[in-house]
Amino acid sequence: MFATAGGIVQQAREGRVRVLAVSSPQRIPLFPDVPTVSELGLRELEGMGFFGLFGPAGVPPRVVQTIGSAVAAVLGEPETRSKIEAQFIDPVVSTPEQFAAFHRAEVARWTEIVKVSGVKAEG
Repeated sequence: MFATAGGIVQQAREGRVRVLAVSSPQRIPLFPDVPTVSELGLRELEGMGFFGLFGPAGVPPRVVQTIGSAVAAVLGEPETRSKIEAQFIDPVVSTPEQFAAFHRAEVARWTEIVKVSGVKAEG
């Protein structure tokens, strides 16, 4: 199965599940002895979940920058970082432009994977 590291850490520590690999680009501190999928020759399985802030189209750039700066400041506070890290999440601070580029690349990547796989949504 695929799961978030934080979602299975307790089961792994108790020996109820065995972590075979992580899909992040690098090994993670939570499971330092567990190889990445790339190390196992499965680079195409590399991928990570992420959180980000989105707004409606047309938000003025000044507002986007103000919100982005405020979020970066909060994530830079040691108390905030430690609370986020306690949930086994690695807070990454980027600019709104960097996040937008990352998100566009992720959408393009996964759109292609779904298209090639032939998976169809049901419901």
